[in-house]
Amino acid sequence: MLEAAELERRKPVWKALSEFYLDTELQASDYDFIAKVVSSSGFTLGELKAINRFEVFPFLINNLLSPAGVWTAFDESWLYEKCVKAYKKKDYALVRLKNFIAYSLFGGMMKKQWREIEKIMN
Repeated sequence: MLEAAELERRKPVWKALSEFYLDTELQASDYDFIAKVVSSSGFTLGELKAINRFEVFPFLINNLLSPAGVWTAFDESWLYEKCVKAYKKKDYALVRLKNFIAYSLFGGMMKKQWREIEKIMN
């Protein structure tokens, strides 16, 4: 029951953070929306970055690397299914190693987005 509540708490965060991975340039209104959602989640900035890194990034980074990625929005049921799987596997050693390598290579693609979110949250 506790895990189900935790997953429900994460859903709006997953949806908001998925905006980082759309094949579009985020606007000020997008950053305002994302910051509002993640701020109201009750997660710390460090927890939000970990959620992004271990639960959203592993499968959505492919959209940024694709020449013709999704640019409107990700299907919510697909997004939640993928995020739940990533959440449940995030503590496996092999998964963490794979994530470490991928995030080292491509995680910097979101530096601008995090700077904007941090500015709004502060």
